[in-house]
Amino acid sequence: AEHIAVVDANVLIQGESGTGKEVMARYIHEMSPRHARPFLAINCGAIPENLLESELFGYTEGTFTGQVRGGKKGLIHAAEGGTLFLDEIGDMPLALQVKLLRFLDTKTYQPLGSTETIPANVRILSATKRDLAQMIQSGDFREDLYYRLNVVNITIPALRDRRDDIIPLALFFLEQSNRTYHLQKRVPPVLLNTLYQYDWPGNVRELRNVIERMVVLSTGDSCDLPPDFLKQSDRQVRQTFCGEIRSLSEYIAERERAYLVAAYRQCGTTRRAAQALGIDHSTFIRKMKRYGICATR
Repeated sequence: AEHIAVVDANVLIQGESGTGKEVMARYIHEMSPRHARPFLAINCGAIPENLLESELFGYTEGTFTGQVRGGKKGLIHAAEGGTLFLDEIGDMPLALQVKLLRFLDTKTYQPLGSTETIPANVRILSATKRDLAQMIQSGDFREDLYYRLNVVNITIPALRDRRDDIIPLALFFLEQSNRTYHLQKRVPPVLLNTLYQYDWPGNVRELRNVIERMVVLSTGDSCDLPPDFLKQSDRQVRQTFCGEIRSLSEYIAERERAYLVAAYRQCGTTRRAAQALGIDHSTFIRKMKRYGICATR
């Protein structure tokens, strides 16, 4: 993302809902030479088909009944010099895909009801949780538009596929919530371990929501898991045992490693973590080496 931010290539960001596609798009914009200009976002699946075109390209006076007097400028005009983020691009109607393709090819557009061709200096970033390649095969997405948007592809993995991010993100959202609500809550290592083991079907968005609920609902300085989360977690454990059963020693080792990581990241140093776990410092260091855990701070 940092590498391609400095050029104007179109970027297609793919990933499940809640993985942070718009966060990535904003990061690319902020790292680009366009950072002082607008960053505007539109969800192509949240706006009715008959309104989406006018939102993007604008319209002239007299185009619609009950319109704004003098017409309306579209998002492309408003994002001049900056970045326009097209979220859920896979939900864009086929008829509008043709017009978007022409804009990408010529960097010009015509507002609805106008014959005037207007040049635009706007970078396009797009995102989707859908399989565009499959949509091309079914005729629901234009192949030429796909290649125009997909000059650079960034795929954000689901949170369950990058578990080492779970605890740092949880602590980051904990700090955010504490600052927002003027609190000083903490999350015990045993709960961090539970968060680490959970599969997070809602990805980073769900994690942020759970941490905020823990902060605002828990009494005292220590956070508790919300009751509904425990139900979801129990259901996930039952589903796990419906699949392939691993050896008990392998399962225990995985849980022990996750607990050591959680304790170390929560306590900040190996000595404090060992004290919190009630074991010798040398034992804690030996276990970290056994599981390949690096002490980074």
